[in-house]
Amino acid sequence: MVALVQILITLRGSSYAALLGQSTGKFYKDFGFPGLPAGIDTTKPFGFHPQNPFPNAFVLDADEITIANNAVTAFNATIASLANTFGFGLVDINTAFNQFRADDFTGGTLIDGVTFKTTYISGGLFSLDGVHPSNQAHGIVANEFIKVINTKYGAKIPLVDVARIPGSIYFTSKISYNRGYPVIPNEVFDHLLF
Repeated sequence: MVALVQILITLRGSSYAALLGQSTGKFYKDFGFPGLPAGIDTTKPFGFHPQNPFPNAFVLDADEITIANNAVTAFNATIASLANTFGFGLVDINTAFNQFRADDFTGGTLIDGVTFKTTYISGGLFSLDGVHPSNQAHGIVANEFIKVINTKYGAKIPLVDVARIPGSIYFTSKISYNRGYPVIPNEVFDHLLF
C-alpha cells in the first residue's frame, strides 16, 4: 500500500513539473551541476523514480506546509488584534481567498455574473504568474476594501463592477503546454525577491 503525502510544488518548481515522467537531467544542467550526484540516473522517469527524483528544493512537504500555514495564521492573528486594539477596519483577504478555494469544489464563486475559480490560468482570479491577482481579482479585492470602509466608517463608496473589468487572456498551443499552462523558462524566476 502506498501512503499519500500532501506536497505543494513551489513557483520555481512549476516549470519542471511539465517534465515529470520524462527521462531528463534538465534540472542538473540548468543549475550548473558539474556532474550528476551519486545515485542519479537521468534515463529514469523524472520525478517518478528514486534515481531521478523531483528536487526537494521545489516542493513543500507536509511539515513545511504546516509551518507556513502556522506562520500565516500567527501573522493574521497579530494584524487582527492590532486592528481591533486601535479601532481600524480590517480587510481579511486570506479568508476571502480561502473561501474562493473552497467554492471551487461547488463550481466556483459568482461575482457580478462572472464565475471565478482559483484554477491556474483559466480560473480568472490569478494573473499569469499564478501568484498575483488578475485584473478582475484586483476589482474583487478593491470591493473587499470598499465594504470595510463603508461599514466601519459610514462611507457610501460604490462597489466596482467586476464584470466590466477585462478578464484574463488565453494562450494558443505555441506558447503553452497541452493543458493551457504557459511555457515559462526556469530562469524567469531567478531574480524574484520573495
